[in-house]
Amino acid sequence: MTQSSIPASRAHLSEPTFAMPISAIGNAAVYAGPDAPVVVVAEDDDDLRTLLILTLGQRYTVFAVSDGVLALDLLLKIRKPAAMLLDINMPRVDGLTVAARLKEHPGLRSIPVLFLTARDSPEDMRAGFETGARCYLTKPFRSQDLLEKLAGIIAQTAILPNPS
Repeated sequence: MTQSSIPASRAHLSEPTFAMPISAIGNAAVYAGPDAPVVVVAEDDDDLRTLLILTLGQRYTVFAVSDGVLALDLLLKIRKPAAMLLDINMPRVDGLTVAARLKEHPGLRSIPVLFLTARDSPEDMRAGFETGARCYLTKPFRSQDLLEKLAGIIAQTAILPNPS
């Protein structure tokens, strides 16, 4: 992986540094610093995934992928994330299945899941919370609401003991 640097003329803007480029298959990472919590994003819409990377990358180290298979694979390769942001409607493996698989894995079950999805029926929300999701936000959404919910969940998780 190559790391690009921020031009000197823009260094004061505290932009995220991309550790991997945003690619056609939708994999990207933003490194926000050694102490920044890690957030994994699984979102199949390229534009929204890019927006999430840029929004979250100001505060978090973000790994973003375009489907559930890539998300599950990524979780086994990086340090344990502070949270996972999942769309429900994704190719190959949907977000509900990803969340359910997390809860089955001893090393991953304590990762808090936040759903960010267009599915807004009471049945969809119930299904999301039944998989153990800590938050369920619907699209369209306000970036500030997402940042506040994510920060609260990460802070709360940091003070709770890990479930076994």
